[in-house]
Amino acid sequence: MKSASEKVPALNQSGTPVPTRRFRCPPAEWIVGLAFVAFGLWAYLQTPVSWVKAGVILHRHLAQAFTASSHLMMTLAYSVTLLRYVPEAERRTWTRNAAFLASAIALACVLLVPTPQATQLGRLLESSMLGMVLTALTLTLFLPVAGLVSLRRVVGTIAETLLLWGPYLIYFAFCGFALAALPVRTLEVKDPTLMRMDLSLGFSASQIAYSWRYDAPWVYDFSSVAYRLLGLLVALVIARLHIARAWAHARRALFVSFLVGVTGLTCYRIVPAIGPIFAYTPSPS
Repeated sequence: MKSASEKVPALNQSGTPVPTRRFRCPPAEWIVGLAFVAFGLWAYLQTPVSWVKAGVILHRHLAQAFTASSHLMMTLAYSVTLLRYVPEAERRTWTRNAAFLASAIALACVLLVPTPQATQLGRLLESSMLGMVLTALTLTLFLPVAGLVSLRRVVGTIAETLLLWGPYLIYFAFCGFALAALPVRTLEVKDPTLMRMDLSLGFSASQIAYSWRYDAPWVYDFSSVAYRLLGLLVALVIARLHIARAWAHARRALFVSFLVGVTGLTCYRIVPAIGPIFAYTPSPS
């Protein structure tokens, strides 16, 4: 007789058991991701851009709010998934220790590492990302050594995480090259068609909105913080889906976010115009 803790397999209409399907990454996002890699390599090799040192590029890239948020939530989802395989008697202790370690590293980075050019929110996100990455690495190394999680479970969790988040990480790896190449190949002009579109309502909504930056600085400060928190919110939702093992929804959210980024880069090339924040300069006092 089966115990209540055993899972009963799902049945189809004919009454036969339906085999449990493991997470499998469809090729669509990987095909787009590899195409983006090809474009990134072209931008690096063919575009006359003066590249700075690799270490500087890496630091600038990881310091971006969207990049830091995605890495933070990816490693958080990985760590939570890995801790599920720890025996129940030890799970709470290891979870508490992991949270303490991540918080301690983040706090140490904020207090001890000087980053004068970064915003306070940027410093917090970058420090939290470093704390979570080092904590995930610690769990990966120590849980198998302590005999709490088998090496097979660790390798499987790493593979699932990379298969899910891989294309999104590819975008972040090469979007810097694309962004650096676009100004070289794109003219900075005030496009008259876009100007007419701005005035189609009878007034320039863009000019009014961006005048707030100079007339009410708090609006600009608030929008800057909200924009950075948007990346954290998107990554948090995807991480929550990952933790819940809702693979289809998590893949869809990651793929859409990937396409939004790639489409944005494409639109910058197709529409050669500078943004309203540069087109509408402050009026002389």
